[in-house]
Amino acid sequence: MNNEKKEALVERWHREAEVEGAQKAQFRLGTRYATGLGVARDDAEAVKWFAKAAAQGHAGAQLHLGRMYAEGRGISKNATLAFECLLKAAEQGEAGAQYELGLMSLNGIEGGPDPDEALGWFSKAADQDNPGALYQMGLLYVDGSGMLSDPVMALDCFQRAAEQGHVDAQYHLGRMFLDGIGVSRDECCALGWFRKAADKGQAQAQYSLGRCLEQGWGVVQNYVRAYAWYSVAAVRLEQARPARDHLASLMLPEQLLQGQQLAEEMHALALAGETAPE
Repeated sequence: MNNEKKEALVERWHREAEVEGAQKAQFRLGTRYATGLGVARDDAEAVKWFAKAAAQGHAGAQLHLGRMYAEGRGISKNATLAFECLLKAAEQGEAGAQYELGLMSLNGIEGGPDPDEALGWFSKAADQDNPGALYQMGLLYVDGSGMLSDPVMALDCFQRAAEQGHVDAQYHLGRMFLDGIGVSRDECCALGWFRKAADKGQAQAQYSLGRCLEQGWGVVQNYVRAYAWYSVAAVRLEQARPARDHLASLMLPEQLLQGQQLAEEMHALALAGETAPE
């Protein structure tokens, strides 16, 4: 598209958004400026259009405006105004806003940390299958104390999030199967979930996959592949380095060479956006 046509298109978007009550057009234009879709990215301009739509009760605009206040994008950072915007969206049933309010309650941004209030907001978002909320609920149930401690509920939350592709949930679900928390120990299931998360770059899952391969948990023991996964994880995970180096001391020279070569191949595949061989 040439510049003249692009300018005409942007002018049309602005005309549509400037019509009184055109909250959907205002929200769309705000989204374009926030993401740089079809226009030069401009956070301040995004805030302007989100604010117009939010003032008319557009839940999506209230959510995005709340996030921009929370992050200080295009406007001065303001936790109180972020909370107010998110609350308006959450009360309209916006799952993303309910999730964000859960995080704010958990982190104590508006007052001290309140896990019970956080769980309430996460539950509302989880009722709409929001994967982030399901993951956070899983953490609260597996790490909580007293009434919040419920390994079976944690397993269910992690599973629902993991099935939607949430990589951290996939890792934690693998851990629960491996450790037998909330479910009978199942090394094969653990291995499968670790592999899904590891293929998406989750370093803890890559390390755990290395451990399974080293110990022969749910798979035939394979030092070469274990070394390669430890090496991939070690790029971002400190604990993988001593595990890799210890395993190297147990390997024959030809095994170590094969492991190093496989690690290099896996690094190259990751950079190309491809998954490692089985």
